[in-house]
Amino acid sequence: MTDFSSILQDFVPAIVPKLRTGLQFHRTLAKGGTKPDGTPFINQRTGEPYLITTQLTHVLVGLTALSRLLTYLHQRHLLSPPVTDSQFRRVCALFSLHDLHKDEQIAREVSRADTSIQPAQMLEIANRVGLTDWLGADDLNGYEYREAMVHLFE
Repeated sequence: MTDFSSILQDFVPAIVPKLRTGLQFHRTLAKGGTKPDGTPFINQRTGEPYLITTQLTHVLVGLTALSRLLTYLHQRHLLSPPVTDSQFRRVCALFSLHDLHKDEQIAREVSRADTSIQPAQMLEIANRVGLTDWLGADDLNGYEYREAMVHLFE
């Protein structure tokens, strides 16, 4: 069985510091905050304001939850075929950049469009934060990073 926890223990020291220094994920909001007019962003499902969550917290909480869910499903033989180390490492990499469209500092062709970050730029960002090296032979291309961003956004 894949040891998802071990993969996350490898991911955190290898990638998280670079998400902080390279992309300032500890200062970029994933959820919450206020709109330009000062009103809070509201969760459409609950009607309540979102809790303020940074990109870094969002990535760590999301990957931890996914790791726990996959472990639960594996232990009960509910996944067929089982998720491999390679697949989970790729998911970690894709999830870590899935909200990049929220970063106002990223150059894009069209203002705020999630698809406007070019694949070459997505790959350059993945390289900058060490994801390509961390993945090794399981590396991803810029189109895959952008597809994860677009599909997880909608």
